[in-house]
Amino acid sequence: MSTLSEDAASKPRNRSGASATEDGGAALQLISSLKSRLATGELNLPALPNVVTLIHRALDRKEVQISQITELILSEPALAGTVLKLANSPIYRRGGLETLNMDTCVNRLGTRLVHSVSLHFAMQQMKQAPEFRAVHDLLEPEWDRSRMVSELAYSLARKSRRACPEDMLTLGLIHNIGRIYILAQAGAQAREMLANQEAASLIREWHPLIGSAIARSWHVPDTAVRVLAEQGEGDAATNDDARNLLILAIDLADIGAGDADREVISLAQAFAEQPIPQRLDITAASLAEIIEDAFEFGEMMMASTGSVRFW
Repeated sequence: MSTLSEDAASKPRNRSGASATEDGGAALQLISSLKSRLATGELNLPALPNVVTLIHRALDRKEVQISQITELILSEPALAGTVLKLANSPIYRRGGLETLNMDTCVNRLGTRLVHSVSLHFAMQQMKQAPEFRAVHDLLEPEWDRSRMVSELAYSLARKSRRACPEDMLTLGLIHNIGRIYILAQAGAQAREMLANQEAASLIREWHPLIGSAIARSWHVPDTAVRVLAEQGEGDAATNDDARNLLILAIDLADIGAGDADREVISLAQAFAEQPIPQRLDITAASLAEIIEDAFEFGEMMMASTGSVRFW
């Protein structure tokens, strides 16, 4: 990873005579400031709603009672409604009767999925904060990408059996939270940053570090925090299945695999020749199945919750 203090004089100049570093100066200054404040503990990270923090802390306890979790969920009507709809969906009902009992709902979903659902609820709340609404049009593709990567990561884990699907759902959901945060902090300058090659490169390079810090402040497990921080390392050889699955999900999302278009599936199957799928024993045929499964999972989530997209 490069340093943030490279000599501007060494950078190529554009046609107007300004250096690429000058064009990306706003991003350089912003990210340097974020890094400095992060190192000193002064960075104002987005906080989870109190109820979500309490749910996560309760889930971290080994001997937590389901009734304690349901009491917290029921204290937030919007979250309770989502849990209720999801637990009564065909995906999780599994032939059982519909229920209004929140204990039954939590048992059907499992604590890991409840963790993911509560985190998704928190991110939906975060979207309404003034600093995020100010760059809504730029962040909308990021929220959509979060949804797509989470669905692909879930299906990759489910089909490969290399990691817990619900854990990968969470990782996919928050994989770009650092990027979202940087753009929100950039405010009016965000659009120019994304249009500038050097600035966009800086954001791409440093968002995993910022995102992992946010995840840590949200009490995400240490292993997940590490995977988020390492997501920018590409195909570097590792036997860390969660990291490999997340990077593959991101790569597939980059070509639009979450939409299950036939041409996209054909393109995605070429990924089978790359190091990560081979490391995971994922073949071209299984990649096609995974993409189809991810799309169907997203569609079922949409039908279950009555929203445009669940994630």
